[in-house]
Order: sequence, then structure tokens, then C-alpha cells
Amino acid sequence: IHRVMIMNALEDLGNATCNEIERSLNLIHQTASARIAELYKKGKIYDTGKRRFTENGRTARVYAVSEQYKRTFNN
Repeated sequence: IHRVMIMNALEDLGNATCNEIERSLNLIHQTASARIAELYKKGKIYDTGKRRFTENGRTARVYAVSEQYKRTFNN
């Protein structure tokens, strides 16, 4: 369920760091980072190459949903 929540949050946000996803979904770091790692290894999300600063002043990878896994909306 957390993987789906993270995929949906990334779609809604466009892209995000692990820290931003944690705050958006009210998840603890261990849960968010583990699920992000799983999604990344499966190719469902990717590292955009961008970096942003976290609340602690560290740089963090920015992730986005891979094109083939984006939601499709019927209008």
C-alpha cells in the first residue's frame, strides 16, 4: 500500500525527494526510503539527476515516476 501511495504522491507532486514524500504522506523515513528503493530498483521511478536540500541541509535525490508507469486519465 505504501508503494501505491508513493507513486500517487510523486505523480501529484511531479517530482520529490524522499523527505518531501515523507512529509506529504506522513510516513517515517525508514518506511518511505525502503519503498522508494524498491520502486527505483523495479524501474517504476527514476532519479531525475536533480538534487534538493533537505530540512537538515543535506542534498537529496529528486525522484519522478517513470513514463511507462504514469497514471492515464480518461477524459
